[in-house]
Amino acid sequence: MYKTKLSSLALMTAFLVSGCGSQTNDGMQIKIKNPANGSPLSQVINVPLNNQVSMQTQYKSDHNAKVELVDNDQDGQADTARLLVNVAPGQQQTLQLTADNNVTLADMAHVELSRRTGGHWDGKDYKADAFTFEPVDHFVTPPQLTDHSYYLRYEGPGWENDKIGFRLYLDWRNAIDIYGKKTSDMVLPGVGLDGYESYHHSSDWGQDVLKVGKALGVGALGRLDGDNVMHFQQHENMTYQQLTNDKLSASFSVDYKNWTVGDKTIDLSTHYQVNAGDNGATITASTSEPVDNLVTGLVKHPNTVKLQKRGETWGYIARYGKQSLAGDDDELGFALFYRVDQVERLLDGQYDDLVQFKPSSDSIEYHIVALWPQGVQPQKTQQQFAELLDQELAKLQHPVTQVN
Repeated sequence: MYKTKLSSLALMTAFLVSGCGSQTNDGMQIKIKNPANGSPLSQVINVPLNNQVSMQTQYKSDHNAKVELVDNDQDGQADTARLLVNVAPGQQQTLQLTADNNVTLADMAHVELSRRTGGHWDGKDYKADAFTFEPVDHFVTPPQLTDHSYYLRYEGPGWENDKIGFRLYLDWRNAIDIYGKKTSDMVLPGVGLDGYESYHHSSDWGQDVLKVGKALGVGALGRLDGDNVMHFQQHENMTYQQLTNDKLSASFSVDYKNWTVGDKTIDLSTHYQVNAGDNGATITASTSEPVDNLVTGLVKHPNTVKLQKRGETWGYIARYGKQSLAGDDDELGFALFYRVDQVERLLDGQYDDLVQFKPSSDSIEYHIVALWPQGVQPQKTQQQFAELLDQELAKLQHPVTQVN
């Protein structure tokens, strides 16, 4: 897949931005606003460009904002300016973007999938003398792939930003796990290169911190069959596709073909996006036909605190407590944010706190968040986690926008 890299070449002369307040020969102004009931958290916004702009120019911004140009249609010309901004609630900012090919923008978002090479399949196991992997942008699961086949590096796609990381088991379990990070650097390209055990233990970069067990993990999808949550025990295949891997945002999709639960077989399409500065990721999903048993949820461990709130347009459920693999006394928090108008009910499952969606022919959208107090995120206590949840809720309901 095409990966945007802003190279240091000649300066551009002039460009226009949709709704921008003014234009100069070497930059532009962009006005943004955070509503009074908005969030103090950093946010990524995308500003469309009226005139296509050379991808061979880098830009910097004041107010500590970060900027990258994005070529959505991959024609070699930028059509969007993507900004990572921080604006206090109730305030406006006028960002001055200026061309500067000496500025360096580090990777702050990343997605990947790698498969093992140099071996052969023996039934449902992939056997090889060494652990060598190759990254893939497109992948269709073979029929013999199952849990612990030792074929996909850390068992499926991974995604991360400067705060937290996740992985999806790309097999019948289809659960989402959490990587706690001790650094803001992108670490996943180096995780699991030595096999399938080391990332469960503490390292300089962090570790896998969630015990998923038989649950959905954090925000994976399942379907109800009576009181049971069915994963993907019956399906034809899963198709992974890397979509973007830019500096401030990255995304991928997973499509599921012929997923059968009971007497109903459907196809499912999912999209995952992670942005720089976020405490989680956004997931959208659509089914080939409306179903009344689609659920997502959070694994529930004993001796943890359940938090939940319903806002105007979004709500959340969350768990916090001593539920980390990093130690018996190590704490971990995670949450699932849902659109109120898309949800039928909240319910208590055997292994999960569940959110059941209404039947719909449109896409559903939800957001997952994780906090590991040992990691790089500033929140370290249950109270701070609860405050973070309210800030995330405000961000979803009242985001920063461009002012024309």
